[in-house]
Amino acid sequence: MSDIEVSKNDVTNKKAVTSFVLALLSIVFVILPLVGIALAVVGIVLGFIGLKEITRYSQKGKAIAIIGIICNTLIIFSLISGYMLFMGLNAS
Repeated sequence: MSDIEVSKNDVTNKKAVTSFVLALLSIVFVILPLVGIALAVVGIVLGFIGLKEITRYSQKGKAIAIIGIICNTLIIFSLISGYMLFMGLNAS
């Protein structure tokens, strides 16, 4: 094996990083709730796929994937609860 070749376990999983980036983007798009929720759902799915790949191929990025999953889940709950609160205040 030459010095140029990189083994799979030295690489950070790109799906885990993408999950975290989507969490950050969904915070930015909190003004547009449907866009924020869509980004967060995709982020959760990619986070779980990334965790599975990290375990299977012994890659790096487990903490990033977990943080992405947690942040995206919190964003979905906050957007839904904010929407429900907003609709409740407008009903009265």
